Amino acid sequence: MDTQITEEIFQKAAQIMNEMIPEEWEKIYLYAQISEDHGTVFFYYFPVGGNKPVYSLNVPKSFNLDEDEFINLRTELDDCFFELWEEIRGSDQEQWTCLTFILENTGNFKIEYGYEDLTENDPIETQVIWEYKTLGIIPENGSYKKSLFDIYMKNLENGEEKR
Repeated sequence: MDTQITEEIFQKAAQIMNEMIPEEWEKIYLYAQISEDHGTVFFYYFPVGGNKPVYSLNVPKSFNLDEDEFINLRTELDDCFFELWEEIRGSDQEQWTCLTFILENTGNFKIEYGYEDLTENDPIETQVIWEYKTLGIIPENGSYKKSLFDIYMKNLENGEEKR
């Protein structure tokens, strides 16, 4: 794997997210789960002075942005992580299945790779668990996400950790 290419991919992803966020931000938490035939990429960010994370897919409606332009940026962001996945695949490194990219407005960043088999996992369940473990988000009562969260918490109480 070429470290320079990897750095360029993360730099491009950071630039795209910056374009997607129409306000000053302090920190971004991105999750990407990629396989040969599927990918999920989303992020949350904390506005400057804010303590509540903003979900990337809520940005266009919250800020009255052009949906088509936002979708194009989102596709470019997705492409960055498919490219990164392919870059690793063509190397002698172990293939990651998911990652968390934490970016601060200072330019500091952290990347955490996951290697577990996620092919059997429900993508919504995976998102709910990631949101809780990473950001402390608990879904709204009465929602499908909340039912998944409750099952996760019950399993956790029984000593059954699931990513």
